[in-house]
Amino acid sequence: MLIIGHRGVRHRGIKENTLLAYNEAIKSGADGVEMDVRCWNKELVISHNRIKKKKVRLLKLEEIVVYLLKSLPRLPNRQAGSFIFNFDVKELGCEKLLVDLIHKYNLQKSCIVDADDPQVIVNLKSLDKNIFCCFTYPKTSDKMDKRIRYVLLRIWWASLTLVRRFIPKRVWLHLWSINAEGVSLFYPYLTKKFVKELHAEGLKVYAWVVNAPRTVRRMQKMGVDGIKTDKPEKL
Repeated sequence: MLIIGHRGVRHRGIKENTLLAYNEAIKSGADGVEMDVRCWNKELVISHNRIKKKKVRLLKLEEIVVYLLKSLPRLPNRQAGSFIFNFDVKELGCEKLLVDLIHKYNLQKSCIVDADDPQVIVNLKSLDKNIFCCFTYPKTSDKMDKRIRYVLLRIWWASLTLVRRFIPKRVWLHLWSINAEGVSLFYPYLTKKFVKELHAEGLKVYAWVVNAPRTVRRMQKMGVDGIKTDKPEKL
């Protein structure tokens, strides 16, 4: 099971989606890092939230990729070719720039591209059908899903029984319209049966955001292919 650093690392006072966060993730032994990708002034930048200010300092995605490619060989038992670059595309308009970046640094076999907008995956596949793409569910900006997660995590776990009845149907509705190789799902939505159904269709399954060791063990028993975590060094 792959361990992917969610936005690098997100604890001990380390700010997510920063050079320090990514550096800590690779030193921890994570199999890869997730980077939130947006397009700003015709360049790919790293930002989870929508960019509203005209003058704002942002990390350029290419600079981080180059830094990681140079840093990995210096660490014991780490090679750039076995490291996963997990690009989480947050908006339409990034596809051509991202594909060009992947080709420039020969990342076709060492990257996973996530998107919660099916059209992003359709656009990526039209540019390069061999890029490994995952459909992300739910959208982090979806108010209904935020309310569902609040119920799941703050009130009682019994509500999972009801939620898990309709979540697979919603996910399949999106998957039928795109040619994705995997799915990236909020971990409480997963069941062993759902994971088995996804695997039966040849899809890889990734769970987010998994931080507790007992939850990691539960994901392993379900057979998920990878997890995204804020604390890769503890897992």
